[in-house]
Amino acid sequence: MIDKLEQYELDRLEEMTRAFIRTILWSNTIAEGDLEGYDEWRESQGETDFTPAEEMEGDNWDRHFDVDDLFEGDALKIRTLIERWCAKHASLLVEYYERVPARRRCSDGERWTVAESCGHDLALTAQRCGVGFWDRKELEEDDLGARLSKAANDMPAEYMLFIPTDEQYAARAKSPAGVLRIDSLDWALEHWKD
Repeated sequence: MIDKLEQYELDRLEEMTRAFIRTILWSNTIAEGDLEGYDEWRESQGETDFTPAEEMEGDNWDRHFDVDDLFEGDALKIRTLIERWCAKHASLLVEYYERVPARRRCSDGERWTVAESCGHDLALTAQRCGVGFWDRKELEEDDLGARLSKAANDMPAEYMLFIPTDEQYAARAKSPAGVLRIDSLDWALEHWKD
């Protein structure tokens, strides 16, 4: 049986993971070829009212897809990476949770929990986006932002999104949009163990 503290930690990990994935979708752009076979797959599902792949190129992934469109196995792999990172850098996370406001307002007006903010900052910093932990005012004291940034560099830096045309993935789709995949997660899990 999971006690209340363990459930709280699991909930926080889930919030952090979803925010991390949402940030990957928001911070990456659909490039030519990323959606190869997408139109044909949607049509094979009997769909006629969807945005063609060609019209999505150049848009951020989050404009057309959301967290629940990610293949469940890839979401679990991201969660495992985050869980390992959190275990390795637990003392930094304690400091982060003490300094970041309980509900931070984001640029779109949405309010995020501290766990969501942490997942967002981790994704941006790990991808070397030029923002993230290091540019938060509340993390300037004792160079916490710089220390978290250095720790975030332990995470894999690239998360290449794509939609496979393989029928086995299409059959597992959780939404009409299809199954998003992230390339190289198996490699990341194998090569980044602690």
